[in-house]
Amino acid sequence: MREAMRHRAIAGLSLFLTTALVTPRPAGAVTSDSPEVQRVVAKALRYLETADDKRLGAECLTAMVLFKTGAPLDHPKIVQAAAHAQQWARDGLPFPNGEELYSLGLAIVFLSELNPRQYAADIDRLLALLAERQQDFGAWGYLGSESGDTSMTQYCVLGMWEAKQGGLKIPEASIAKAANWLLRTQDPSGAWGYQGRDAGSFQLVAQEGKRASMGAGGLGSVLLAAHMLGLATAEPAQHTGDVPRALVPYLDPERAQPTQVNATQLVDRRVLREAIARGKKWTIDNIAFSLDQPYVYYYMYSLERCMSVLESIEGQSPREPAWYSDGVGFLATTQKGDGSWQQSFGPEVETPLAVLFLIRSMKRRLQKQQGYGAGLLAGGRGLQDRLSGAPAEAAPQPGAEDDDPIARLLAAVDAGDERGSADAALDQLVQATLRLESAPKEPPSSQQFEELRQIVHYGSPDARLVAVRLLGRSGELDQVPTLIFALTDPDVRVAIAARDGLRRISRKFDGFGLADDADMDSRRQAAEAWDAWYHSIRPHTQ
Repeated sequence: MREAMRHRAIAGLSLFLTTALVTPRPAGAVTSDSPEVQRVVAKALRYLETADDKRLGAECLTAMVLFKTGAPLDHPKIVQAAAHAQQWARDGLPFPNGEELYSLGLAIVFLSELNPRQYAADIDRLLALLAERQQDFGAWGYLGSESGDTSMTQYCVLGMWEAKQGGLKIPEASIAKAANWLLRTQDPSGAWGYQGRDAGSFQLVAQEGKRASMGAGGLGSVLLAAHMLGLATAEPAQHTGDVPRALVPYLDPERAQPTQVNATQLVDRRVLREAIARGKKWTIDNIAFSLDQPYVYYYMYSLERCMSVLESIEGQSPREPAWYSDGVGFLATTQKGDGSWQQSFGPEVETPLAVLFLIRSMKRRLQKQQGYGAGLLAGGRGLQDRLSGAPAEAAPQPGAEDDDPIARLLAAVDAGDERGSADAALDQLVQATLRLESAPKEPPSSQQFEELRQIVHYGSPDARLVAVRLLGRSGELDQVPTLIFALTDPDVRVAIAARDGLRRISRKFDGFGLADDADMDSRRQAAEAWDAWYHSIRPHTQ
């Protein structure tokens, strides 16, 4: 179930030219699958393996990153974070003053993504603690403060949203209270301030402490609340004020969530729609990444979440948005030598925030909820089935692909024809499709190679094994970074197939050792050695 991105701490994943660090990247230059992104993430994962921040929120962020990038569920840091969250569920909030709300929200997010059924009782207790701390006016904030805190509120709303996606019941009155507070505290410009000034009506007043991170956090929270209340519907949007018509969101009724009450009685849809339009315009106009910007890594996590939810509600799926490419370039240049990022909250917090941006965490979460993958392939079939190893509705029909063994194998993986994880069965499948005694008549196309590389990163264990074997038999140096990446796959079969593929491509038939039963430390050492070899023959790669 949790075979999203593989957890590998290696180098040698990218072809990121030095000039890319000093010249603007064009829109659409990179995606979360790109080798240069994988390289930066891999370096960060090495750092996070050493992270030792005992704050629950920091532990949950690190555990989420490891979990989302494919670490096994018994990874010590995942186990530790889950146990700490369960302790809070059992014992309550320690030393409550407000700051613990960040940890509380993140704990709910983490457990809800990890296993909402297994941790349902713990999540319910954490949600009860969250409800106790919600102010009458709808927000969350510091104890004794008469104003709500936009920053804390966004993590509380995110926690409720994740719990709801996990099947837990969230009172709609609580969601609506939070939504209405956010709508009342939006600045007339479309921004949000840090401590919301609530005029008690929807006649907007100027806010203080406006900055990009609060804008993205406020808008993202409004969007999540609308999603939970089932208000993501296609009631015609009216053009109001100075908001350009192109920025008034179209809300798809097919993406509306069912609701047990008339949510329009709780939240005014017109007010909601206009707030989203203003917030979208302000957020897009103010996207920027700089170390001079306060809390920039915290902001980037909020921005990715906000933009992903907005894209989803509007029915858009831009593969390579310009803001993401710009963010990747910024993170590549600001990453420390040890793999971390550091600014205001400490590297154990800011590093996982940066990684969650890089891997498009919320986008992938939404794709999973909506049942489609990162791209649409031939015939309209979603990539997600192919990557997850889930059976397709029907086996592929005979057609043009019959003469193309690579396409035939991809179709077989898509249809779930691997029939289990037995290595012998997979060997049979590969031989039947590729005729290993001779090369395919036609080499794989660039699109097929891209599909195979995505399977290596995001597929089920069996699908990863097939894809690695195919890439290893390609004979192409361009596939070496992906094979190095696969050396530290959690499934040792995949790692050994990657080893064999590297030996075949390099003609170094003894390779750098690596026994069939090699442990993870040995595989990481082999990955480093293969990385050094690769850079010795392609010295201009970074």
